[in-house]
Amino acid sequence: MPHLEVPGATLHWESDGPASAPALLLVHAGITDLRMWDPIVPALAEDHLVIRYDTRGFGETRTDDVEFDPRQDALDVLEHLGVERATVIGCSRGGSLVLDLALEHPDRVTGLVLIAPGVGGFPYPDLTEEEDRRFDEIDAVLTAGDHERVARMEAELWAFGPDRDPASLDPAFVETVRELARGRAGHEGEKPRPTAIEPALPPRRRHRRAHAGDGRRPRRLRVAPRARLPLGDRAGRRRPRLRRRRPPPQRRATRRVPRGPPPLAGVPRPLTRAHDGAPSCWSSSPAGAYRDPPSSAGRLCRLDV
Repeated sequence: MPHLEVPGATLHWESDGPASAPALLLVHAGITDLRMWDPIVPALAEDHLVIRYDTRGFGETRTDDVEFDPRQDALDVLEHLGVERATVIGCSRGGSLVLDLALEHPDRVTGLVLIAPGVGGFPYPDLTEEEDRRFDEIDAVLTAGDHERVARMEAELWAFGPDRDPASLDPAFVETVRELARGRAGHEGEKPRPTAIEPALPPRRRHRRAHAGDGRRPRRLRVAPRARLPLGDRAGRRRPRLRRRRPPPQRRATRRVPRGPPPLAGVPRPLTRAHDGAPSCWSSSPAGAYRDPPSSAGRLCRLDV
């Protein structure tokens, strides 16, 4: 089982795929470890070097109670394998880590894939009374040393949803999440202190509201200044300017048409007189062929428009 010694910790890592292939760095979510990627690693490793590691406090990694830089841990793993640049992929807590890594070390990142990530640099929202109660309950069970129950409670809180019955879910999924959550056992006494990224952002100008939650109780979040999230097939396009279209110019007859009294419904209106002194042409439509009244022996004339 490969391990890497870094200041204050021993990182557990794994790699699959050809060493000369483009590199992928996968960082797991908060209640799991590197095993969460097991189902997709074989397919990715066919044409990529797939790198995974357990972050501090998870899996087979061991850490001291020290202050550390999570981005540097990721870079240390890459450097240990001789990888200069990689596409970084993170889920949840791991998504927050790789996002900060891309911001702080863009020269080491060729691509960024985020799965339900957190966004660092902002305070966590206040917990509700129900959430406080659930966390206190987990802490009490953890203190008692019942790791199996802790794994079940954390899986229900973070993966299944606190209001969802695990019996309504796929049994294989339920057992997989619980097994991954069991990997947290043995880390109760570890209290590493991650350092936050120093944001190099322009002065705040205008913030918009962002909401997150379970759909029934959204939370208001703070968002990074000038951040944009293009969606759908309009991604990368600016919002088009809406212009009031001018009405098309009215067509005018080549010959002046004298105005008469407004026509009655269904009664044709005289428009013009032929050059040879023939009677007026009659029609109830604005253009096209016009038929004379019955007294003109049915002769046709045309008004050019």
